[in-house]
Amino acid sequence: MIEFINTLSEIQFNDGLNMNSGTIGAHVRHVVEHYQSLLLDADTIDYDNRSRNTAIETQPAMAINSLNSIIFELQKLIADKAVDVLCSTNTAPQTNPTTSSLRRELVFVHSHTTHHMAIIRILALSMMLPISMNFGKAASTQKFEHNVQS
Repeated sequence: MIEFINTLSEIQFNDGLNMNSGTIGAHVRHVVEHYQSLLLDADTIDYDNRSRNTAIETQPAMAINSLNSIIFELQKLIADKAVDVLCSTNTAPQTNPTTSSLRRELVFVHSHTTHHMAIIRILALSMMLPISMNFGKAASTQKFEHNVQS
């Protein structure tokens, strides 16, 4: 993702193409803030209570700095642990915690990131920007395609 963001102008990073599906920057910010929620080293991961930092959303350099910080923090993780998770699945005012593990939440956030990268890829292609054909493609799909073509 960092490599792709480095190819964008600030205008491209902030262009939503009037598609009402967010900008590339908005999707990057959303991904960043999910990882930040996960990496707070708390016993409860609250995906709903994110900062929604517009600087990450609108400034490619800030997004890249945030992604580099996430990479640094991920490299320091050494042990799994039990966590409670707050994540709204409907519009009810109260969110009930769900028991999970740090390892399971890493899988969730990775999958969630892949989904948002797929949306970013659609935005990039709509802007006629060069982007890898595997950007936003699930690892399982890439494995399947490799096995079918072999």
